Amino acid sequence: MDEREYQKTSVSLNQNPCPFEKAIFSGRCACPKCLRFNIAEREIATCNAPASQVRCVRLLNQLYDNVLEEPALKKQLPHGPMMKIQCGGLFGLAAIVYECANTPHINDIDALLIEAFEKFEDLPYQKLLTFINNYQVRKTRKGRR
Repeated sequence: MDEREYQKTSVSLNQNPCPFEKAIFSGRCACPKCLRFNIAEREIATCNAPASQVRCVRLLNQLYDNVLEEPALKKQLPHGPMMKIQCGGLFGLAAIVYECANTPHINDIDALLIEAFEKFEDLPYQKLLTFINNYQVRKTRKGRR
């Protein structure tokens, strides 16, 4: 399947894409509202709860707007910086909301966001920025193809 055909099929099949798809595919985050399926040899994630997707889009847009100096760049970011924003932002939010030093895995992104938006009128972006900057994207192993 060529790239244009894949993109066309992906858009038509995935009406509610998961905003935290990269974080979920990293294996360190999960959400019961996320459904994963394959198109050809690629995996995509969709959200089966519109209200949950709205919360996730809200958080992700706020992270981009508060982390990036030019929010218009958010659609052009390479994989690594997007992973730092998504995973670092979620892990930072979990540490702040649950008042714990380190969370190895987030089992329910939706529940985390519900609690965060209930607890904070304005999210503590300066604290989140520290987690985003310190998040280490897994390095590729040499010799792996």
